[in-house]
Amino acid sequence: MLKETQDVGRAKETVAAVDAEIAALDAQFKAEADALGARTDPLTEPLETLSLKPTRQNISVRLVALAWAPCWRHAAGVLTPAWEHQSAGPSGSLGCAKAATTRALD
Repeated sequence: MLKETQDVGRAKETVAAVDAEIAALDAQFKAEADALGARTDPLTEPLETLSLKPTRQNISVRLVALAWAPCWRHAAGVLTPAWEHQSAGPSGSLGCAKAATTRALD
């Protein structure tokens, strides 16, 4: 029985030593991870300016398209899309999609 008690005591000491070693390794890991994180922070990374000159090589136009959305321009200058208001036709002029697009882009 005395030998078993000593074995239990040694096992507890071994567990305590392993737990202490795990804690030390965990602290070391966290310190190294924090150091790596600070070193690779994109906000502190020095930036380098690089100028690229465009060339005419490897450029191909695949599609040129024109879109037209008909609308009515009323006497007061108000634009109404033709598909929303059918009764605007006689009192306005058709074909002001460019003006409507320009206003939307401004």
